[in-house]
Amino acid sequence: KWEIAAYIRRSSDVDGPCFLFESVEGHPGWRATGAMYASPRRILDALGVPVDRATAHYLDAINHPVPWEVVEGGKCKEVVLLGDDARVSGLPIVTHSEKDGPFITAGVQVARDPDTGVHGLGMHRMELFGERRLGLWAPDERRIGRARLKRHERGERLEIAVVIGPDPGPVLGACARGPHDREKYAIAGALLGGPLRLTRCETIDVLVPADAECVIEGYLEPGDRATEAPFGEFPGCYGGRMEVPVMTVTAVTHRQDPIYQTVLTGFPVTEDHLLNWVPMNAVVYEAAKRVCPGGV
Repeated sequence: KWEIAAYIRRSSDVDGPCFLFESVEGHPGWRATGAMYASPRRILDALGVPVDRATAHYLDAINHPVPWEVVEGGKCKEVVLLGDDARVSGLPIVTHSEKDGPFITAGVQVARDPDTGVHGLGMHRMELFGERRLGLWAPDERRIGRARLKRHERGERLEIAVVIGPDPGPVLGACARGPHDREKYAIAGALLGGPLRLTRCETIDVLVPADAECVIEGYLEPGDRATEAPFGEFPGCYGGRMEVPVMTVTAVTHRQDPIYQTVLTGFPVTEDHLLNWVPMNAVVYEAAKRVCPGGV
């Protein structure tokens, strides 16, 4: 509660280090990391390019995606917890700000579009509501929100996975702005220069990064909603309390020695802003090129 967030806040303010917390009170067997994306230089390191090449590299990945490969198993499945044993309350989910609840903020949500089968990736906050229940704030116009809306309009549940601690590719790829029929996993592979290794979930029909630290599997049932706590938002103020869909957890898989990752959202500049730095540069560049094609 607050301590990990305080370290990230300080690192964000001084372009400081990423932290590994070796002993998280109340969560034996877990370590935690924060501030991984709190520095522009670490994001550039992840992309493997200098700052003057970052936007072009990102646009090239969007326009020239690299197909993934499917493998059996993976490090994310060294421990498999199913049914009643799949309790997300055991994860060291961080409370970041004074009025927050415990929110997963670095999870990459993955769900298939029911019409196209394309894997939608997004990074949306998820509040811990119970041992096997997580709230999900995902706007209807974004990929995860649209997939949920389509399923629920048909009276069907949406199968969804939450990936914690993947390689930077899926995180940076999830932030990409592009056509909804384009696979973000393939964009992520292009960002890192090679195909992602994906594996099949245990209880749902979704592919996830095989070498992630942790994967939460489950579904969003139509009509299952709850009111979330206030959340310290990216402009530096709290958002209002909203009613959000609730994910029922069916499986939790993770490495033998798992590291839980969190991302700080709050008064600029934090990890939340920097994760969108290069993707938004790409959006602005493309818009400027359309308006003034000879001068960009």
